[in-house]
Amino acid sequence: MSAFLTEHRWLRFGAFSAMYFAQGVPLGLLYVAIPAWLAEQGATTADVGFFVGWIALPWALKLIGGPFMDRFTFLPMGFRRPWVLAMQGGLVLSLLLLAAVGASFGEGLAGGSLALLTATCALVNTFAAVQDVAVDGMAIDVLPEDERGRANAFMGFGQVAASSAFGALTGTLLAEYGIPGGAAACAATVAAIFVL
Repeated sequence: MSAFLTEHRWLRFGAFSAMYFAQGVPLGLLYVAIPAWLAEQGATTADVGFFVGWIALPWALKLIGGPFMDRFTFLPMGFRRPWVLAMQGGLVLSLLLLAAVGASFGEGLAGGSLALLTATCALVNTFAAVQDVAVDGMAIDVLPEDERGRANAFMGFGQVAASSAFGALTGTLLAEYGIPGGAAACAATVAAIFVL
């Protein structure tokens, strides 16, 4: 049996749901677990607002990604696939970088730099947001028009399921192992989806 997205509907739905799941994994860590951890560590409301505001910026700027992807392609791999693979690989690497940066917070909030943590989390979100653009473009290229609504529902479910599950999971991991534990769990999950 061939494994081409253009030939198997449930493979398409599963693959796009998994790619959206990969985007949702860091959202639970970045928008739920780390802000709660920062508050527990004694961060001010302004610090938490600074963190969340800056890390959300890549999602607002993702509209820049589409024209860039349209201009730079590697057609032997397909129109969008290289971008999806590059962004998912970048997501794994940036989560591993987050684990390394998070190790500086071993002694609590005073041990590390909030600005460096914020910049690293914004980088993670940049890869997730650009992957979102690439996956959406690939979905338009691959999905027949009559499947787009149903596929979009599966994709939305994948992202929300991941952000919910990983908000809870990484919240627990941060309490036990700090940012490195939460980021490493996210990196391992996204890497497993990357293999898919």
